[in-house]
Parts: sequence; C-alpha cells; structure tokens
Amino acid sequence: MSDQVMSLEKFVETGMLHSYVLGDLGPDERALVELHLETYPSLRDELGYMENCLENIARQNAVTPKTTAAQLLDRVDNGGAASNATGSPIWPWYLVLGLLAGLAYSVWSHWNTDQDLQASRKAYAALEKDCQEQNQEQQAAFAFFQDPSSQQLVLSTSDDVSGEVVFFWNDKVKKACISSMSLPTLDDDHDYQLWGDVDGEMISIALIPRSRAGQVDLSYLEDVESLNITIEPRGGSDHPTVSRLIGSVRVS
Repeated sequence: MSDQVMSLEKFVETGMLHSYVLGDLGPDERALVELHLETYPSLRDELGYMENCLENIARQNAVTPKTTAAQLLDRVDNGGAASNATGSPIWPWYLVLGLLAGLAYSVWSHWNTDQDLQASRKAYAALEKDCQEQNQEQQAAFAFFQDPSSQQLVLSTSDDVSGEVVFFWNDKVKKACISSMSLPTLDDDHDYQLWGDVDGEMISIALIPRSRAGQVDLSYLEDVESLNITIEPRGGSDHPTVSRLIGSVRVS
C-alpha cells in the first residue's frame, strides 16, 4: 500500500478528502485516504474542520441522522431538496456550494501554509549552510594566523602617504594574505599595486582592492625578498612606477 502514497500536494489536488468527508467513496478509495491521513498527520486537522462544517450545517438545517451528505448532494444534483418532517427544505443548494467553497479554501489554506513552512525550512537550511561555511573559513584563517610558519609583516608607508598594511606570509603552506590595512583613498584614476621582489625583478602580485574591509587573499610567490606598494594608473601597470613607491617590507 505504501507505494500508493502521493505527495501531500498531489493528494490535496485529487479532492478525495472532500469526498471522504461527504461519504462518497468506495472501500478502496476510503482506505487510500486513510493511508494518507496516517502518512500526513496534519491532514487530520483539515478532516476535523470539514466534519465540523458538515455537522454545523446539518444541525442548523435539521438534517436527520438517516440522511447522509452524499444523499443530500445527490438530491441537489437531481434538482430536488431534502426535507425534514414538516416538509421544509433542509439543505438548500447555496449551502452546499458554500460548504464546498469552505472546504476548498480550508484545504488550499493548509497546502499554502505547508508551502510556506517548506520555504522557511529551505531558507533556514541555506542560512545554516552559509553560517557553517563562514565558520569554517574563520577557523581556517585563525589556524593560518596562529601557524608558527606564518610571518607577520608590517609595511609602513612614506610620510607623503601615511598608512600601514599588515601581511601574513607563509612559505611552508605557500599562502599569503593582507590581514589589515589603512591607506588613504585614491582618486578614481589611480590604484595601489602590490609587487614582490624576486631576484631583483619586481613582479606584480595584486591590485589592492578599493574596498579594504576584512582579509584579502594574495597570490603566493616563491623566493620573494620584499613586498612593495606603488601608486599606479587605474587598472595597474606592467612595471612599477618607482617614483611612486610608498612603502616596502622585507620577507625573511
């Protein structure tokens, strides 16, 4: 029987819960509905609500116990009206339509709430994943900073450009980063560019981002003797402008 279980959405779309309440299902279909009620306990709340609607309407219109909802609906479909002992109508067509509209809204509301709950769960899962990734990144950064092989290098700039840049450089794990910096903001036509001195040749490592919040990972260079910062035209240069060197620090 378990292979007959539908998703909650598909089951709601069949409208079988309506027919179940109205007593308009055969034994096999009733068994299928009851299987879904066991599979999705939240459907029992909707079932109880529908049954209460039927009872209230039946009570207000003096429905006799011997007349089932299915029979009443059948009489309406055939153009007639069920009557009580006095012969007055006991289930007008507009009440039937109102009941069906109420049941449909109830099921839709339940399904919509379930969709909102699923969306909330997905959003929470995404947030949890993002937090876990950030936590892993922070732990990795902390381990890198605490590694005895990581050198902390402080580059102080010239008097003309007052500021400071703190590097961490690790030849063992071949990783480098800027951990903090305080440099004056340049105009839109210039950038700070970082260079590595390798055997007397200045090799570009990176343009220093204009947004300088947080850690900035750098490309690692082998055998770097010093780190140097120059001011270059926007987008950087192939060769450093030596006259605009603002600071240098040795890498031991």
